Parts: sequence; C-alpha cells; structure tokens
Amino acid sequence: MKPVLCREFILCLAVRSLRGGALRGQELRQSVFSGADRVKRRWFLALLGGMTMGLPTDGVAQQSARLRRIGVLIGFMAGDAEGLSRARTIAEELRDLGWRDNYSARIDYRWTSGDTEQIQALARELVSLGPEVLIADGTAQAVALLQATRTIPIVFLIASDPVGLGIVQSLARPGGNATVL
Repeated sequence: MKPVLCREFILCLAVRSLRGGALRGQELRQSVFSGADRVKRRWFLALLGGMTMGLPTDGVAQQSARLRRIGVLIGFMAGDAEGLSRARTIAEELRDLGWRDNYSARIDYRWTSGDTEQIQALARELVSLGPEVLIADGTAQAVALLQATRTIPIVFLIASDPVGLGIVQSLARPGGNATVL
C-alpha cells in the first residue's frame, strides 16, 4: 500500500470516528484540518501519534541482505596446521573486505586429503551448494572446481602453472570464470 493511501485511510478512519460518517478527498481534508475544528484536529493528531507508536518497527526497517555463500576447497586434511592457517588467513581477508562468517556470508569449507577422486567429489559438493564464489588454495583444487562448474567465479590462491594447465588463458587476462589472486 502506498504511503499516501495509508494516510488517507487513517484520516478517513479518524474522521469517521469523530463524525460518524464517511467523508472523502477534499471534504475529508477540510473537515480534519479546518480552523473551526481545532479540538478535533488536536484529538486527531494525538490519535495519529498514538497509532504510530503502536506500529511494529521491524516492518518499517530495512530488511537485512541475505547471506552470501562462499565455498572454500582446501587441499589439506581437517585439523592440519597448515590447512588451518590457510583457512584462518582466508577468513581474515574476507573479514577485512566486510564478509564475516554467519553474519554477511556463509563460508563453506571442504577439506581434502590429496586424493584426486575426493577432491573432485568435494568440488561437485561445493558447486551443488550454490555459492556465489569459490576459493581454491591449490592447483588440484582449482582444476577440480573448473571441471565442476564453468559459471561460478573461482579464485585460486596458488597454482604452479595456471596457463599451462588451462586454468586461465593468461595471467593478465584470465578469461572464463577463474582468476588467480
């Protein structure tokens, strides 16, 4: 409902309760705001102020943005010191950019042990979650994510020869959906 219509509706209800009849348009405005009806206007303003105090504020407030989903594929077993260090670094960098886990973004981590089949399965699992961006911390993870999707952007952190492996067309202009950081 438009704000003007809401105001007209509230005015109409107030005047009906004051006069017992239904007034519309210019007649409504004149009856509520005319100089002869000072007492009624004050009563109406008090009524209107009281009504706005009782309105729920969550409907008026801006709705929070939905959580963005980020998928991270790490080439270490869960609990490995180096893997935890990389995950912590990724989380800190995302936080510095304004993306906090479970506040403005949901970060899904998947840990691999280096097995190619497991890497590919976890890459497909991350893609099926529908993230808006994928992060790979190694060459094998980047290749697996590229095989799993050609539409979701992929940022990979470390790669031995991304151009030679066909992950990107060139370092200056990666093309496709993958880029190196």
